[in-house]
Parts: sequence; C-alpha cells; structure tokens
Amino acid sequence: MKKNYSIVVAIVASAMLNAQASAVGINTSTPTNTLDINGTARVRTLFPNTYVSGVDKIVVADANGVLKSVPESAIPATRSYDILFDLNSLGIAAIDDADTSASNVRTPIEIQSKTITLAKDALVQINFSIPLNKIYEHGTSLPPKDGRIKMLRTNLVVDGNIVTKSTNTVTNYVNPDEPTPPPALTGVFYNTGSFFINLTAGTHTIKVEGTCNPYISCEQGGNISGSRFQAVAFYQ
Repeated sequence: MKKNYSIVVAIVASAMLNAQASAVGINTSTPTNTLDINGTARVRTLFPNTYVSGVDKIVVADANGVLKSVPESAIPATRSYDILFDLNSLGIAAIDDADTSASNVRTPIEIQSKTITLAKDALVQINFSIPLNKIYEHGTSLPPKDGRIKMLRTNLVVDGNIVTKSTNTVTNYVNPDEPTPPPALTGVFYNTGSFFINLTAGTHTIKVEGTCNPYISCEQGGNISGSRFQAVAFYQ
C-alpha cells in the first residue's frame, strides 16, 4: 500500500509542477495541451449514455491524439446496404422451341448474368422485370394460332440453383370459320419477381434465364422500357 501511495504522490507532484505552465503532463515534461498523457488512458467510471441532441457531444481524437468534441452531423452515417448492380438494359435470349410436346423439359437460355463479391454475410434482395416479345409460331413470323396455352418462363438462378420462377401464359386461337378472326398476338409482356436470399461472404453468380414453349419462338430481355435486373445487399 505504501508503494501505491508513493506513486500517487509522485504523479500529483508532477502534475502540480507542470500545472504552473497551465499544462499537465503525465510521462512527459513538455505537455502540449492542458492534459497531455504520453501513454494509454483508462476511465474506470463513465457517465451512463443519456445522449440529448444539442447537449451531449461526440468525442473524437485527431491525428495527434488531441480529444475534440464534434456535432452528431459531423459523423457520416454508415450505410447498412449496398446496391450490387442495377441494370435496365439486358442481354437478349432468342428462344426457339420446335417441340410440340408441352411436358418435355426445356433447356433455359441465359438472358443476363452478374458476378458479385460480398465482403461479409448479407441478406440479398434480387429484383427482375424481364420483357417478353416477338412471340411467334415456330418457324414463322406469325402469332401462334393452334389454340394451345404458350408458357413464357423466366428463372432466377443463384450459384447454379433456380431459386424462383416467373411465368406468363398466352393463347391466340384463330378460327378460320369465324367471319372476323381475333387480332394477332401483339405487345410486350413482362415476367417480374423479387426474391430474398442469405449469402455468405465471397463470390456469387446471379443470373436470369428463359424458356418459351411449346412450338413457338420468343425473345426475352433487351432494353425495352421497364427492363430491370437489380441486387441489393443488406447487412446487420
């Protein structure tokens, strides 16, 4: 105990001597501020966090270790999300299906693919709006007229796995016995979706791919108004 008292007395004496120059130095004989500590510092008791805007301040240390108070607005907010990519012009998948059977599995054609790298684990939201157009009967530039439902599907694929699908179905039956046949199939359709997935830190591949069937051709993708492929990462 006597040894501890001696240390305290020595520190106080040193502080009193240095205080004569309006500066107190600990482990330094040349203090440059009112309190200059050459070493680490510890506060055993802190006031509880009762922050009130406009009253309490945020304490920071500058490059020289000098403590300063700054307003809350001086500390930039840390974003808890990142826009990984945001595309409104996509690749075009020209799809031609010569199979008249609706039950056979089709091989999807890639529309757009993106590789992302996450610095840490994240919840990733993926949004897509894929235009579908030029829907023709196979081998022609005419609309389908067999009366069968045509399936226009877009797959969202993450790291090689289909995680969700969006599908439009259309028909356009032209009966030659009708005095006024219905109009040809025209316009642009969209397959849309939004999907959340937990991804670990590292590199991942996100893509959209499409199919059109049976016995038709179509295009998916392009830069038509309304096209979108976007991924946003949210962090804890």
